[in-house]
Amino acid sequence: MNGIKLVSQTGQIAYRGLRFTGDNLVKTAVIARFLAHEMEPPDPAVDTAVTPRNYSFVYDKTSDYNGLAAYVYCLKPRRKRKGLFEGELWLDAASAAPLRLWGDLIKSPSFFIRSFRFVEDYQRSKPVRLLVTVQTRLVGKAELAEWLHPIDGQGSLSAAQ
Repeated sequence: MNGIKLVSQTGQIAYRGLRFTGDNLVKTAVIARFLAHEMEPPDPAVDTAVTPRNYSFVYDKTSDYNGLAAYVYCLKPRRKRKGLFEGELWLDAASAAPLRLWGDLIKSPSFFIRSFRFVEDYQRSKPVRLLVTVQTRLVGKAELAEWLHPIDGQGSLSAAQ
């Protein structure tokens, strides 16, 4: 599925689908539910932020990330709660800016979803790409790739990406 995510100045989110190939059940049961959930305002009672309150951070290693030295931290949720994940946080060794966050949800958001993995890449502390892989019980594997804030060399949004 290819599409465009539009965010208004007031923070409202809208999606425009450009192209879709594959099973329509995946489109309606998995992708549409994911996008609809993202468009809902966050529930203030549900705290899923990547903070020491929700996760334990354990230094794992120093690694190379696109030519940058990165510190890799393993994240483990302090409680098994909906919306929390187990994974890794990669930080730029020079600036401590996030480079990559990935993980697997520890609780499935639906009976129809076996596993849910995401990878979020950052550039200048802003998310630029989100990859989601969902293993469903009915139709198998579904993948979504979303470019959030493509940035060109001058730091402005680029229409070419």
